[in-house]
Amino acid sequence: MNFGGYQQLLVALLLVCDAVEGPVASGQDAPHQRRAVAPGPQIVATSKAPENNLGRVPKFGLTRQDVQALAETLPELSVVVPVREVRRQARFGDQVTDVQLLGVTPQYRRMHRHEIRQGRFFTEVDERQSRNVAVIGKDVGARLFLPGDDPIGKKLRIGRNYFTVVGLLQETPTQPRRDSLARTVCIPLSTMRVRCGDLEMERRGGAFELRRYELSRIEIRLANPTHADLTAGVVQKVLDSLHDDSTYVVERRLPENLR
Repeated sequence: MNFGGYQQLLVALLLVCDAVEGPVASGQDAPHQRRAVAPGPQIVATSKAPENNLGRVPKFGLTRQDVQALAETLPELSVVVPVREVRRQARFGDQVTDVQLLGVTPQYRRMHRHEIRQGRFFTEVDERQSRNVAVIGKDVGARLFLPGDDPIGKKLRIGRNYFTVVGLLQETPTQPRRDSLARTVCIPLSTMRVRCGDLEMERRGGAFELRRYELSRIEIRLANPTHADLTAGVVQKVLDSLHDDSTYVVERRLPENLR
């Protein structure tokens, strides 16, 4: 599909915005007029499951093709991070705990500026080779390992798969409570696809329901956050051109909501 029209429209509108911004765009008084941007995405597109499945296993929401189209079409996107999020149980020996399992790319850490308390985050090589590596939150480590035990190099079992712990995430006082990392296990997105697939069983109203989707959300950080409203509108148009349904929603996140 040709996205040239959207790209030309966005570039033209951004040039107009820059001209209107005047002194800030030209650099005059910039240190006083530009506001610091909190870490995290400025735009988030989120998959939304259909209300009625009619006995079928529906495929819905955002796709890997959407990520490629957005990255290729919009020059204002500084970082584009696809995310698949599921609930799982992690085990080590006789210990077990519920976790938020995130399949993400290495850019996820750059997007949110997460610090590593110990070890490392996974790399582009880990992503390309779909390695079974994991970076865990502090509560996951505390629930699965003995005090003073080094989790690095240990193998967690999640489902039928084993993941080698390569890093321990460091929560900070400014981390929003809704985005708490304490119960999180991050693995490469490609590994999530290989090990978990696109079919997910979810509990709804006392019953289990099968759903098929590729991504939970796409997080977008802008090179120039002052254009967030404009860019969010173009993101919506690009996604609408790729989908015949509306099983996703595009939202702008204000910096103060990310603190």
